[in-house]
Amino acid sequence: MIENQETRLRFEKIMNTFAEVFGKPVTREKNRIYFSFLKRYDLDEIEDAAERIINEKKISTFPTIAEILDKIGAPDEELESNALELWNKACNLIIMGDHESDDLILDRTIELAFGSWRKFGETHPENESFDRNHFVNCYKNVIKKEKELILSRGNVFDELNKTREKIKQLETGKSGGQE
Repeated sequence: MIENQETRLRFEKIMNTFAEVFGKPVTREKNRIYFSFLKRYDLDEIEDAAERIINEKKISTFPTIAEILDKIGAPDEELESNALELWNKACNLIIMGDHESDDLILDRTIELAFGSWRKFGETHPENESFDRNHFVNCYKNVIKKEKELILSRGNVFDELNKTREKIKQLETGKSGGQE
């Protein structure tokens, strides 16, 4: 997330909501620590995670950073459903004789799980249950890596923008001093 006053205030609101719901105060230090661990995630994802925690948490203790991280992103059921949908798509492609797809995530999952489309097509039907579960786990890893890649690109863009601002400041300073 881009660190500015608005995001800080939204993040503090999440923490204050946790404090109110779970009856535990939030110190400035606790707020700083949570922010430092969660700042690489999209604030909308953190808000969604907070909402799920509030709706699902059975024990009235302040959520840990790990609990928040567990809830960030798509819930496991949604990931599993998406993975099974892709599994069916992959099986249908193999049945039709295709050994590739137009879906980058599917291709990456097949490569991670089986090494190649050809090897996937050579799997034995008796192992389908095991292969399907392995595919689902590989899909979850691919999605996690894609998220990390997107987040790292965001950090690159943030750094690029900071560098551009520094260059502008230097150029403005030089041109201002030469006139």
